[in-house]
Amino acid sequence: MMKGGLLVLCSLTILVVLSSAVYAADEVSDVAKVSKAQQCIDDLIKDKKSSEIGFQDAVFSMLALGSRQNLIEAIDSEKKGDESCWPKSSCKIKDSSQVLLAYRGAGKISEDIKKWIIGKNISVNGLSWYLQIDIENQEKSACTVSYDSQNVNLNIDEKAKITGTTGSCLDVSSNGYWLTVRRTCQDKTFGISCDKNFITSILYQKGSDGTVYVSNDATSSAAGGSNEEKIEGKCLGAGTSCDYEGTLWGALALKKSGIDVSNLMPYLTAFAEDNKKYFPSAFIYILSGGDNYFSEIVQSQSQSKYWQMAGTPYNKFYDTSLGMLSLGGTSSTELSNAKSYMLSIQEENGCWNNNNIRDSSFLLYSGWRSGTFSGNGSLGGGGGGTVTCENAGYSCGTSAECRDAGGEILYNYDCSENGYGMSCCGEQIQEESCSEKGGIICSAGQSCSGNSESASDGSCCMDACLNDEQETQCEIDGGICANSCNSGEEDTGANCEPSSNQLCCVEKTGSLLWLWIIILLILIALVTLAIIYRQKLILWWHSRKFRAKGTPIIRPASPGQQPEGFFQNPFSTRARTPQRAPRRDSEFEETLKKLKEMSK
Repeated sequence: MMKGGLLVLCSLTILVVLSSAVYAADEVSDVAKVSKAQQCIDDLIKDKKSSEIGFQDAVFSMLALGSRQNLIEAIDSEKKGDESCWPKSSCKIKDSSQVLLAYRGAGKISEDIKKWIIGKNISVNGLSWYLQIDIENQEKSACTVSYDSQNVNLNIDEKAKITGTTGSCLDVSSNGYWLTVRRTCQDKTFGISCDKNFITSILYQKGSDGTVYVSNDATSSAAGGSNEEKIEGKCLGAGTSCDYEGTLWGALALKKSGIDVSNLMPYLTAFAEDNKKYFPSAFIYILSGGDNYFSEIVQSQSQSKYWQMAGTPYNKFYDTSLGMLSLGGTSSTELSNAKSYMLSIQEENGCWNNNNIRDSSFLLYSGWRSGTFSGNGSLGGGGGGTVTCENAGYSCGTSAECRDAGGEILYNYDCSENGYGMSCCGEQIQEESCSEKGGIICSAGQSCSGNSESASDGSCCMDACLNDEQETQCEIDGGICANSCNSGEEDTGANCEPSSNQLCCVEKTGSLLWLWIIILLILIALVTLAIIYRQKLILWWHSRKFRAKGTPIIRPASPGQQPEGFFQNPFSTRARTPQRAPRRDSEFEETLKKLKEMSK
């Protein structure tokens, strides 16, 4: 029994050790895969001449790997003369902004690019602007609004309705609660004073019937005090036409360069619904925070694995890069899921999407940005010694969190590389846990039925967690329905209904994790057999042990035959069948002695 128990104990020990080995192998595997991706991108571009590298490939490779001479030459070759814009055929805000991000990350001078982008600020068409005056405790109040050399006297009743003369720049809105700012006066500064405690703010909406947004933080004053309000609404574009995608990338590049981009936010916010294909919520969350944008990002993730916006001009690799970029610095499960999924469909050589340099570089930059690639499969320290926000003693968080904490955004400091969407705040920001916010963390296989917020311990559902919709046969089999499979995947032919035209893509076999699982199953089977046949194994072990010591082994005799080497009593007529192998010891010698005496 002791030997059987020892075998069981050994078996359990082996299982624990092997399980730990598999887990450790999986963890090491992720690190190895990231390093492999870095090496793959480096291998694809290191021996190429600058003329052989595409512009977008060069820009995103520089974002992922840092400065390379051939990358700089490839990008500079597309620069338009002395204008510091790209590409030279027709300067675009998006491309020039991406170059600004790449050059800034590589430590290359980029002031001229920044100036060119800022110079593309133009007024926004299609937005309606309002001045709102709220009186505390809903009291009647007399107010004065000043602009240019005019003073407009207004009365506000207990229902917040406005009456009085509005002047040449203002009109009472259709609902009677706001002052509409005429288009010709949207560049003016308005001074407001009331005889009761009051609060002022600027509102805007797309057209005249869209969602109404608050442009900035409300400003309060005591009775007799004075507030100033100014419309801050611009976009990036050419002539009178705004470029939405260009403004998204331009705002991102300018903010990372220490420029306040709050004047671009009304345009990006109001027109987001019309530009879903560009994944605006990802950019806006990086730029200004906001629980509603966080919720939109996490809820738009497909199958808890990746992002691919409806009508996207790109693909799931590009859109997933934007999703991961926006959630950098958060504890969201959606970020972890996306990173795990992308590593699971990585190609054999370490890249993604059939060795697509742009997509592979963007994924690496968005998901695993931690310094500058050294070119030998490892990462060196990035940042060139730049003092980060945290090292300077400040706190990182979203712009909204900083405002809530009463802090001022410090544009001259960057948050660490893991907090791409974060702003440096002059006040300490302590993010609450999900339970402190009054929400719940949805378990695996569940999705939030309403809004989600970022919390210190993950994506916090502020409504109810519901079981995910029934999976297709493809998803049940562990696949993903997509329009096409990349080289690291294969089509199983499983059902993708209701999207009958999509393929069922699964990772190709040969995964290191599966190899470990197979080895583990084989060892479990061997240990199980050892437990079942432990008695025979013990006998076999003892036989080998005795042979090693030179002890003769006595085989049982067949019926009617004496076993070879067995001593018989000459006076006995009955053969004795040995029960065990005789041992040449003192007992054996004593028996011989007695037999000799009896034969005398």
